Amino acid sequence: MVCVRIVWWIFWRGVVCGALLGAAFGTVIVPIAGTLYGLFYGALIGLIMGAVDAFALGAVAHFFMDMNHPERIVPWLRLIGITLNLIGVGIYSYLFFNTNLITVVPPLLAAIAAFVLVPRFVKFAVHIQEPVHIPLTGVVW
Repeated sequence: MVCVRIVWWIFWRGVVCGALLGAAFGTVIVPIAGTLYGLFYGALIGLIMGAVDAFALGAVAHFFMDMNHPERIVPWLRLIGITLNLIGVGIYSYLFFNTNLITVVPPLLAAIAAFVLVPRFVKFAVHIQEPVHIPLTGVVW
């Protein structure tokens, strides 16, 4: 159950961040139509890359995170997340747009989102794996 929650946490944030960043980038290029296209395109790429990131980062965190020092894994997860997003979103952007400027910006936005979300992911992974102490009973669940 813990692994499912970890994968789900990364996956849905990938979809939401992709949609929001796609809509923002589309708005910069073409205000109304770009917003809708960017929202759809960003959500689609977020769906795909969210699934890839969820399984890759979730597996690394599950198997290699030291619960006593979870901050040690943050740089490695950032490296994996940024690399996956730069490559994956770069390939998808090139296949959809086939132009230079528009192909460069979405992978950079995805890499920035991965850089920002990784420490929050580590805090969440540590939080859900800590035992819960039921108040006034001394019971650890």
